[in-house]
Amino acid sequence: MEPIWSRLMTPLTRRQALRGSAALGALAVSTAVPATAYASRTTSPQDAMAAAAATARFAGDPGNGKVFYGASVVASYGLSTLESKLGHRLGCHRGYFVPNSQKGLLQQVKDDHAKGRLPIVSTKVPDTWANMASGKQDSWLRNLLSALAADKQPVMLTLHHEPENDAGPTGMKAQDWRSMYDHAVVLAASLAPNVTMTPVLMQFTFEPGSGRKPADWVPTTTKVFATDCYNAWSPTDGLQWRALGDKLSLVLPYANGRPIVLAEYGCRTDPKHPGAAAQWMRDAFDWCRTHNVVAMSYFNSWQHTRFGTWELDAERLGAMKSIITSPQTAWL
Repeated sequence: MEPIWSRLMTPLTRRQALRGSAALGALAVSTAVPATAYASRTTSPQDAMAAAAATARFAGDPGNGKVFYGASVVASYGLSTLESKLGHRLGCHRGYFVPNSQKGLLQQVKDDHAKGRLPIVSTKVPDTWANMASGKQDSWLRNLLSALAADKQPVMLTLHHEPENDAGPTGMKAQDWRSMYDHAVVLAASLAPNVTMTPVLMQFTFEPGSGRKPADWVPTTTKVFATDCYNAWSPTDGLQWRALGDKLSLVLPYANGRPIVLAEYGCRTDPKHPGAAAQWMRDAFDWCRTHNVVAMSYFNSWQHTRFGTWELDAERLGAMKSIITSPQTAWL
């Protein structure tokens, strides 16, 4: 694995370039090389980071084929516990907050940046989506964005993830949610260019049987597209075992070429087929890194599930341990 700027570096140092130009002597007169050719070979880390930022699709873009690979954890488990078991720090860290818990959100961002993790933070909003879109809560949103801007390092920010089940009341329609993101994108661009607005929808919305119209929900002004996706099979629910790629293929057309953030995903272990869950996770990573997915966060939790925990057991933890040291993983 390598920092995101290092792939732009070349092995030629300034001293080597100068030594080479002196040795060429008269040959350099007849075959003059533009100074820019040498300048491109003497890139400092700071210049490389600036160049990466200039071509990045979003703040912190790891580049094609690279993935910020990480997880969310419940408080009782602890991030340090997971990283200790993996023997490695995570590439990204998902966290969930309510409107009046900005202090906790900002602390997670600070801690993640200190460890080189990409923070992917979700918060509910203090008003209806329509009122957020109209600017009635701009004081709340501006305060949050300004605080996130202070650190200047990349942050992915989600306002009300998985909104579909909360839609219906006045000001809480699909178009209201989209408009909230349109408004937030403008504010973030002016106040916090290091913050990428990251709208997270359910993968189920893109299933033919959902009864929903995905286009009604997908914001078009954000730099990234995000979804949560699970292999919902369990020993007791009777659902089909499905590959992540099979499910996300339904989502791809709506990303419209934008980088994709897999904000939550999970798979349960099948006791009758040892190794199947580990293979599912390896296949999921391989599919993601070849289909423009730039971040994956495993939902390492027992919360909000009816048919069995998503918590990592030895089998899935082993798979994650092998993936997180892959050359295709990234960190800040």
